[in-house]
Parts: sequence; structure tokens; C-alpha cells
Amino acid sequence: MKIFSLLLFVVCSFSGGLPLQPGAACAQERGWDSAPREYREYQRKGYIDGLQGAQRDFDNHRRADVNNRDEYRRPNVPPAMVNDYQEGFRRGYDAGVRHFYAGDTSNARPTEHAGEYHDDGQRDHEQYSRLGYNEGMVGAQKDYDNHRRPDVNNRDEYRRPSVPDRNVDEYRAGFRHGYEEALQRIYPRGVPDVLPWDQPATTRWDDTPGEYSEVRRNGFHEGMAAAQRDYDNQRRPDAERHEKYKHPDVPYQSADEFREGFRHGYDVATRHLYPNGVPALFPGETPPSPWQTMDHNTVQTQRTAFVEGVLAAGQDYAGGYASDVDRHEEYRSPNMNFLLKLVYKSGYKIGYDTAMHNLMDRVPGVASPLQQRAFMEGVAAAHHDFDENRRAEVNMHQEFNQPQSEPRFQDEYRDSFRRGYEMANGYLY
Repeated sequence: MKIFSLLLFVVCSFSGGLPLQPGAACAQERGWDSAPREYREYQRKGYIDGLQGAQRDFDNHRRADVNNRDEYRRPNVPPAMVNDYQEGFRRGYDAGVRHFYAGDTSNARPTEHAGEYHDDGQRDHEQYSRLGYNEGMVGAQKDYDNHRRPDVNNRDEYRRPSVPDRNVDEYRAGFRHGYEEALQRIYPRGVPDVLPWDQPATTRWDDTPGEYSEVRRNGFHEGMAAAQRDYDNQRRPDAERHEKYKHPDVPYQSADEFREGFRHGYDVATRHLYPNGVPALFPGETPPSPWQTMDHNTVQTQRTAFVEGVLAAGQDYAGGYASDVDRHEEYRSPNMNFLLKLVYKSGYKIGYDTAMHNLMDRVPGVASPLQQRAFMEGVAAAHHDFDENRRAEVNMHQEFNQPQSEPRFQDEYRDSFRRGYEMANGYLY
């Protein structure tokens, strides 16, 4: 029956998120194992996993302690969703403990009242340190969930631990370690000087400006809701992506006013949702190439010169010369008119400096001497194709198809050759 109840709960929770009729089976079964309706996706997932974790601990006659569940300590969810997942997991686990351990509390340990834990027998020093570590991590998360500024000395369980006097130091050392490690996960860029909830109640972050008209106020609220949806779905913030911004459902003469409120609300909510700044990368995004330093709209002369500067840097680096773009005659005295000469030299120097920097830093594709040689030969092949007015096709080059290297290194050579070839073509075409 317990398994059936959990399965029914899962079906109900993921049945599309639509309100159920009072007479439906799911509504009849909504009870101790139901996730709060306001929960977001990863909070619901954590709640379900917490219920199942509590049942497994009960079935296996283990002490109920959420911190002993691997799926709670190291959740397999995106980093931005860890807090949502763990919050739901703790609540689901507690609901499971209250249900499964009802009438048999000999192995049950509350998970929401770390300050009320009591020692239940002899442990060695390492066990007390581990106990402190786990409860320190929970304490840091509680401070975050309850909008308290992080301070380990404000935790009652740290100041007055319920452990034997001789083990207080071990417990506190573990607690502080766990607390600080949890803070690093919650605030990867450090604790901000001003937390969102530190603002006075009279100037809440989500207050609509008092001077706003009804149209702007509606736009403000729609913008905040749109930012929250983007955050929940792990999408990069972009107010102009939303249909209500592009085509607001207001008279055309009020459209600009609505958009102004929308953008303001969207920006306010985004700053609140990302107190440490918008992440550099979102799920599915790839980091920008370290070679793409000029916009493709730059004039062709400058982009071609960039590739020639890369080739010159490759020659100097392979020959062991110090970085000096003036060493090259084609840079010092390009054979062209004055205006084109300025454009050409600008692109050449950018390409030369970029390549020298990447070669010295050993960015992907040019980390080893073999990769450096292959990368530069790929760049040279692309430049040759461009000069000969040939279609860009890496498989047309014999050095790519039959690398002059040991068989076990040929795939590595081809990968770097292709990187150089494609990078150069990105500028030449």
C-alpha cells in the first residue's frame, strides 16, 4: 500500500499541473504525501525523492536522518536548482518520517530541529566531527531559506551543542566546516554586502513605483512574471523574447508605456533572482571561442589580416622568438593605400596578439606542440583555399586526410587541424 500510495502521488504530481476536480481520485488521495501546490518543478522532484528516501530508510531499519541520504547531499540536478531540490527533499523526507515511523520513534531523528538533537551514546571523535559537519550544512541552508545573514555564531546548535563536553571542540570544528562549505555552494561568488531581504519593508524589491500609471503597473507585473518563468526554465534573461513585450495586449497608443513597465519589472526581478549576477553560461550554451575576437561585420580586409597575423604569430612561437609584431614586413609596410593600410594593420595586430596569447596559455586545440603545428597548418590551408578562390572543404587537404604523425596521434592532429581551418574560415568568409 505504501508503494501504491507513492506511485499514485507521482502520477498526480506530474499530471500536467492542472487543478483537479474535487471528486477525482488524486484529490481523494491528497494528504500526507502531497507536495505543496505552489512548489516549482525541482521542489516537487525533491519532495518525491525525499518521501522515497524516508521509506527506504524505514524499510532498511536505518535511523532517519536526511543528511545521510546521498541524493540530498549531492543532488543530480543543475547547480541553479540545488536549493529548490533540497528544500523539497527535506520537506518530503520529514513527511515520510512522520508517516512511516509513526508509533516507532526509536530510530527516528527529526530533520528540521538540529538544535534539539541529543547525543544517544558513545561515538569517537571523527563521528562527532561528521555530525557537526552535516548539521553545519543544514544550518547554513536554514539561514538562507529563512532570509538570515549567514553567521555560524548565530546558530544555537553551534553555540550550545547537545554533545558531551569532551566532544564539543570536534563537533564545532565539523559544524563550522560544513557551514562554510554550504555557504560556498549557496553564494559561489561570496556573500553579497547587501542581501535582497536586507532592504527595508517600505522599499521592497518588488514594489511598483508609486508614480506608475495603470498601464505601466500592469507591464511591471507582467515583466516580473516573465523573468520568474525564465529563471524557472533556466533560460538566459531577455525581456524582448516574450510575446507580451513584443505584442502587448493594450491599445496601440499605450504599447510603449506598457513595454517600459514590462522591461523595468523584468530587470528588477532578474537582479533579485541572480543576486550574484547572471551566470556566464546557461544549460545548452557553449563558451565563446577564444579566437573569435572581431565581429563578422568588420570589413573583409581587417578579417583577412587577422588570419595572416595568426600565421605570423605561429611562426614566431614555433621559432622561439619573443612576441614582436613589427618583426614582420607585411605588417610594417603593407602594399596598399593609406586608409586600407590602417585597417589591415589593425586586424593583423589583433590576430597576432590573440594567437600569441592563446599559444602561451595553451587554450584547447593548441596545448601541445603537435596541436599547435596542426592548428597553424589548418589556418594556412584555409588561407590558401581563400587565395585560390576554392570552396572551403577540409577533407580536400592531404595533410588532414593523411597526417604526418604517428598513428596513435593522428586523431589529435586532425582535431586541431580542423579547429584552425574552421576558425580561419570564420574570418575569411
